[in-house]
Amino acid sequence: MRSAWLMAFLFACGKGGDGKVANSGDSADSDTTSIDSGQEGPTWRDVAPIFEARCTTCHQDEGIGTFGMKTYAGTIPWADAIQEHVIARTMPPWLVTDDGTCQEFADSQTLSDEEIQTISDWVDAGTPEGADGADLTPAPLRQLDRRDATFQTPVFVPESEGSLYAMTDEYRCFAWENPTDEDVFISGFEVVPGNGAIVRHVLGLPVDPLAANRSGSSTNAQEMVSMEGADGRVGWDCLVGAGGQVVERTIAVTWAPGQGGVAFPEGIGVRLEAGDVMVIQVHYDLSDPQNVGASDSTEVHLKFEDQVDAEALISLPDPFLESIYDFPDNASLPPGEEATSFTWELSMTELLIRARLSDLAGVESVTVHGVAPHMKALGTEMELTFIRDVGADECGAEVLAWDLNWQLVYFYETPVTLTMDDRVKVTCTWDTSDQDDETLPGWSTSDEMCLMAMVLTTESI
Repeated sequence: MRSAWLMAFLFACGKGGDGKVANSGDSADSDTTSIDSGQEGPTWRDVAPIFEARCTTCHQDEGIGTFGMKTYAGTIPWADAIQEHVIARTMPPWLVTDDGTCQEFADSQTLSDEEIQTISDWVDAGTPEGADGADLTPAPLRQLDRRDATFQTPVFVPESEGSLYAMTDEYRCFAWENPTDEDVFISGFEVVPGNGAIVRHVLGLPVDPLAANRSGSSTNAQEMVSMEGADGRVGWDCLVGAGGQVVERTIAVTWAPGQGGVAFPEGIGVRLEAGDVMVIQVHYDLSDPQNVGASDSTEVHLKFEDQVDAEALISLPDPFLESIYDFPDNASLPPGEEATSFTWELSMTELLIRARLSDLAGVESVTVHGVAPHMKALGTEMELTFIRDVGADECGAEVLAWDLNWQLVYFYETPVTLTMDDRVKVTCTWDTSDQDDETLPGWSTSDEMCLMAMVLTTESI
């Protein structure tokens, strides 16, 4: 057997427009301001609670924000940029509509109109400190509160595949042998990319090494051993899933830039059995020539529970992407369009198959606990609709300003339960006005996707 087993972001400077609130939307927690009536305008005392609650999850030591907001002195150099981005609602990064018109989401970072106006008025007033300039107590970092298992991928230098499916990218898999010596449930995960300039996504795929592979000709273990290092480099090529004919037990980790730690709602978790191998798939982006030859070593952290109330599944449906298998009759996006869209629908059975659920006998309903929208660089808007067999259709999630760098998992305050006769519909919209040629669905950074990841549980008869 070969081998042991085998963003940051930067605010742009300058005020935007007239400094007044241009967009609407209320947060469920919108009472964090209390302007001192003895002042002509808001002071640090008035804006500090907003920054503390909404911004310091990233803007603190070891956070992913590029500057800290713990102190008045550290914040004011960025005041104009802060004003610009909160008015545009690009900061804090919370892409789903969260004003009560399309579900309500847990741990919302959406700013209310009042909070935005307070920040804008403070900047316009010259960022006064006022009498009380106390330092902030940063909110908890967006990371796991407990790391029960950790894997670090080998130092790896990716190479562009140069294929129709990944022209400037590489998808590489690495085997994490025996993350646990007992049956557990993964209740959270956190990915820390070693080189954020090239790591575009990470999947964690539990695999039973003793189970037959997809062809039935050998076991998963034999399949992985045959692929490991076959091209003279650590790991193996895996454009789809765990690669080759390997059969994944389920999907446990799905990470994209901006995400931070993900903790599932209390009482649910993804099954990981003793003896399973966790295959870590990493998507490397080499579309920027300056990144060719760069290396990476990424960390994956898991949080375990001994028992859960319900076993979670992660589904990654994207019929737009899947149409590439029908090439040349696949879906594509025409060039020169400010808004071009694609819509797909799936039944509950089709959704569960994509979650790797092999036995659907007796499944009566599906509960959606959270969603994670995913497109590439040309994406602008995305909408999820729950189509009810009985009753009115329901908005599941709405993204009106897609941002490739902030791909969060959004958990519902109240999970949505669907019957097996209901359906899900997703519409993606892209801006191809700067493109000279059609854009194909595919795995390369220059291609596009229309994927709505979903965290699910099922109820059986």
